[in-house]
Amino acid sequence: MSYVVVLPYCYRPYFEQCRSTWKFPAENMILVDNTVNNIGIMRAHNAGVDLMRARGADWLIILSAAVRFGGPGGLDFV
Repeated sequence: MSYVVVLPYCYRPYFEQCRSTWKFPAENMILVDNTVNNIGIMRAHNAGVDLMRARGADWLIILSAAVRFGGPGGLDFV
């Protein structure tokens, strides 16, 4: 099973707190920084869809910067 995680964010402190708890491999993630050039949530999600299709991934996981993971860092979810 392959997957892409897309995480759009516009508030850096929430992003940093979320980042400190996930354990997804960096190559499976697309981080969309909307703090400077806000492309919007839906365009960010579509960027995840584009990457998922380009890689032939099975799943797209849309992650909110408000999420905090426990010990497994989200890998138990995957």
